Amino acid sequence: MFGATFRVRAGSFTVVIGRAGSGKTTLLRTLMGLLPASSGSIEWNGVEVPDPGSWFVPPRAGYVSQVPRLFTDTVRANILSGTDPALLDLDARLSSALHLATLDRDIGAGLLSLTSPVGPRGLRISGGQAQRVGVARMLVTRPSLLVVDDLSSALDEATEAELWSRLISSGPVTIVASSNRPNVIEMADQVIEVVDGRCRVIRGSRSQQNS
Repeated sequence: MFGATFRVRAGSFTVVIGRAGSGKTTLLRTLMGLLPASSGSIEWNGVEVPDPGSWFVPPRAGYVSQVPRLFTDTVRANILSGTDPALLDLDARLSSALHLATLDRDIGAGLLSLTSPVGPRGLRISGGQAQRVGVARMLVTRPSLLVVDDLSSALDEATEAELWSRLISSGPVTIVASSNRPNVIEMADQVIEVVDGRCRVIRGSRSQQNS
């Protein structure tokens, strides 16, 4: 990864774009400390983070991969895994996470329930539902930073757009996500293009840049 120099404003929505294999996932995983960086640094509020891997963890930050790691239990258990069961507002957190991840629509339509078994590696629910369970699992911790790798791979365009719309309007969470869908790019405060492992920052939406 080369030239990855950019700032992410608190409360903003940054979208990472690029062809398959260009390095989008590498950029996001390096940002979260899941891959080592050979040089450079990452700062949080102007202070260098010496060990991103131990810093960018819930509840400070959450990362959702293209294929979230789910275990053989219910939807509810997967969403609440790692969350303190003694939290007084646990039910409110769960309800909010379901709404923001658009899982409430599936539940309302009878396509899913909190007691639905996800099966081994989430194989008993759809790929899009599995991704959104992963998103909800991070949201229930109420992170300051949410990093999401390519929801487009399993979600239809309308559902993905609705999810981002809900998240953006929900409050001050900072979001960095990879997506190549034009309607998602239009929502972005900042766009980062990755080409062959090199990053180029685009300010504003793609349409604004081309106008």
